[in-house]
Amino acid sequence: KKARTDQCPPADKSDAAASGPPALNAAIAAAAKANPPIPKEVFRKDYKPLVYVISKVSMVFKIHEGKTTVESVLTVVKNDKIQNNGDVAAVSDDTEGLILDGDEQFVKLLSLSLDGCDALVPDADYVLSPGKLVISPS
Repeated sequence: KKARTDQCPPADKSDAAASGPPALNAAIAAAAKANPPIPKEVFRKDYKPLVYVISKVSMVFKIHEGKTTVESVLTVVKNDKIQNNGDVAAVSDDTEGLILDGDEQFVKLLSLSLDGCDALVPDADYVLSPGKLVISPS
């Protein structure tokens, strides 16, 4: 699988409809539900400034009987307020990319685009796993 490039080809909507939306493998989701991770106590002193911040959020809610679809557009930028004075351990590591937490029992990823590119490759451009969406750094 080849990861996205700076030149994103136009998305072919017929292919997207045929392959279905990106979603967690049902077996993985079921296993995560059957064996939920043990909660870990996190103290304020353990937090580090984030490498990325969300500077703008735009959301459209489509409310229907029995379900709600939310389209959200996030503007994500590097955190310019990080001042670590050379201490690399003082900030979060951005080699993992942008990490978004979620609960697949309540939220289902229907589509994902990055900088207008809909042709993202799972496991190369992003990884969807129980409780997390990780968007690879570009």
